Amino acid sequence: MKVWIVGIIATALTTVAAGLIADGLTSVGTSVREIIDGDNRSVVIRDKHGPVLAVTVEQGDGDGCNAPGWVYPEPPSAPLMNTPPGTGPRKHGKTWDEDPLAFGAVAVGPVALYISAQARDNRAIILNNITFHVVERKPPLKGTRVSMAAGCGDSPTYHIGRVNFDTAPPYWVAVGDYMKEFRTDELKFPYKTTASDPATFYIEVDQGACMCKWQVELSWTDGSTSGKTLIDNDGKPFETTSAQGLTIFTWENGQRKVSDAWTS
Repeated sequence: MKVWIVGIIATALTTVAAGLIADGLTSVGTSVREIIDGDNRSVVIRDKHGPVLAVTVEQGDGDGCNAPGWVYPEPPSAPLMNTPPGTGPRKHGKTWDEDPLAFGAVAVGPVALYISAQARDNRAIILNNITFHVVERKPPLKGTRVSMAAGCGDSPTYHIGRVNFDTAPPYWVAVGDYMKEFRTDELKFPYKTTASDPATFYIEVDQGACMCKWQVELSWTDGSTSGKTLIDNDGKPFETTSAQGLTIFTWENGQRKVSDAWTS
């Protein structure tokens, strides 16, 4: 995971807990959301009760390396897919590589779901469970798979888990020695979180062989109140696709080439 993403999540939680964020808020159901912009957006979610959550979904392994890229709904011969990064047509002021979603691209999985949960005052909140829901399954997106270079960084301490959507319902996969080189422990509920001691989760989400839309529920107990917070992409499901069998392209010095860094 990139170091600055950790900083964004920590800053977002600290600011919201202090009640300083007042602009750019949106309501989704009973939740209030705040978008913290960056190359990877964090969505801060807060309900009347329960924890304040900072959520980021990004590609790559636990230190942000080895990003598997995006599938664009264009064949490799299409003009857009032969346009060097940072050039060509723009949507919302950004080029195809700067805002893949605007050009119809879908992230290649697995992706990493980061959740940091924090109470807003001195009371403790118990986090009871995380449940994944697949809301739509489609065949994998066909087109051009492009993997852009990703930076690497240090990892904080995470409670880690792995989930797979290959069969319904989604199921947890044994962690084993996965990410053993990082400061982690295996995800095992319940957890307690306070204002000074957030609980931070890293969950590898593998959509399997589909293009899946999905969302998450975090159940919690806040004093005498119990509830669930919906975690999604600011009111819309997250979306990831398998790219099995697609050639992987990368860009170096303005030239497109077939990648030799990935085999799947």
